[in-house]
Amino acid sequence: MQKLDAVVIGAGCVGLALTRELAKRGARVACLEQASRWGEGITSRNSEVVHAGIYYGDALPRKRRACVRGRELLYAYCAERQIPHAKLGKLVVAQAGNEAGLDLIARQAAAAGVLDLRRLDATEVADLEPNVCAAAALLSPSTGVVDSAAFCDALRDDCVDLGAIVATGHRVEAVDAEKGVLQVSVDSETMAVEAKAVANCAGLFAPLLARQAGLDVSSLFARGSYYALKGDSPFSRLVYPLPEPGGLGVHATLDLGGRCRFGPDVEWLPAGTLPDAPGLFEVDPARAAPFYAAVRTYWPALADGALAPDYVGVRPKLSRTAADFQVVRSGRVLHLLGIESPGLTACLALAEEACDAVLNPRRGQRRVALATPPDPTRARPTSSQYYGVRWHAPTKKWIAFLDDANGRHKHLGLFADEAAAALARDDAICRLGLARKLNADKSGTLVPKPRPSSRYLGVAWHAPLKRWSARYKLNGKNTHVGYFADEGAAALAYNASIEKAGLNKRRNPVDAAGKLVPKWPVIRSPARRGRGARGRLAAAATV
Repeated sequence: MQKLDAVVIGAGCVGLALTRELAKRGARVACLEQASRWGEGITSRNSEVVHAGIYYGDALPRKRRACVRGRELLYAYCAERQIPHAKLGKLVVAQAGNEAGLDLIARQAAAAGVLDLRRLDATEVADLEPNVCAAAALLSPSTGVVDSAAFCDALRDDCVDLGAIVATGHRVEAVDAEKGVLQVSVDSETMAVEAKAVANCAGLFAPLLARQAGLDVSSLFARGSYYALKGDSPFSRLVYPLPEPGGLGVHATLDLGGRCRFGPDVEWLPAGTLPDAPGLFEVDPARAAPFYAAVRTYWPALADGALAPDYVGVRPKLSRTAADFQVVRSGRVLHLLGIESPGLTACLALAEEACDAVLNPRRGQRRVALATPPDPTRARPTSSQYYGVRWHAPTKKWIAFLDDANGRHKHLGLFADEAAAALARDDAICRLGLARKLNADKSGTLVPKPRPSSRYLGVAWHAPLKRWSARYKLNGKNTHVGYFADEGAAALAYNASIEKAGLNKRRNPVDAAGKLVPKWPVIRSPARRGRGARGRLAAAATV
């Protein structure tokens, strides 16, 4: 019996990304795929859109965080590996009377840290896309498209280069969740593989394997058809209507060759439909009429007969209403369930998160319940509400940092999302086995620091009195100025005390209008912290 540190079931974009992440951290890992090639499941039958992360409210924290983080990782990876992609931008359009739907999306985007949305009126929409009819729209400039096949090829090459095994034609028939033993079918022969940890990334087949492992998992399939436009595209950007139950509406997307297609729609399949049922991926010609009606709501000029059946994708759903990605443990098996849109965008971020859960089972269980997002009303730049997180002014991102057991300052990365930075610090603490205060409680929910950090020099929060304390150092000793209910008053008192004492110390700056200017956290360059930090983190994370 072959023994490994980890086995990943499924070689779609999520499975390959997780295999790559595990191999990067030194694990002996194999990725088993039943198809003849990697990336031929859900990954090959979607819109190939890089989502910005604007659709996910407080009830979908994992999708929200993984999409925003994954988008940054995906664009960076594509640039590094020269994978074809394009940041085309997207319009989310609303017709007269439905503009409130745009307000909801804008609030969700702000909560996720997506701050580049722009509201457009009908005239501005027409200026950008003359063929689009809409009363109002949101422009998302960070939305794009990617060649999913080339992306999966690059992931697979990385896995092999890192020493991982990517085996196609290997169907996992059964998993013993407690012992980590898999029964694998290869060319009508059965072999057994034992692993310390197993990750179920089997896409449409994931619920079947989860039920075999004893989990009570609901499974619904939503089939989505795509129709291609005959002739040239009338749009230069992606065009989306407002979301509908089960999907984002029949939208217009462009591939990297400029070809325009519309879809997907939502067709709920009967309960018990098998993921390999005959005819599952065939376009039903009867669905053409609703397509014309849906597209003409924002492109009235669509001519009869202009659409041709293209392909079908099937999305694994956990319910008919919006549901979050689920990462659930059963024995040695970690199940990734309901990984539909925005799975392609989020896969690299999901791989980071799932890798931590695979390598650190106890920590992985705590991460099933996810963090609440940061308060979008908090001003930036400012001190973070979490331990080990600061605002990095030059990049306008949050930086996660940590002092290791030897007192060395470790830079853990830059994040657009404050919560993602806080969780990255927690993960590093667990990997290194350090005795540090975590940002997340036992349920995995982020808890802000019990006291606020001041935005001004010489000011600190005094917890017993619940007031701001102003102080400065003189001859190496703290000189107390006083306690203040207002943070700004404490900062001004600090300035006055420094001036009165005639000390050559930095003061809190004041603008031309006489208002205090908050300090920006000073972050040392990661390059000065030692080239071996990343290697030490990776070594500590191995199985």
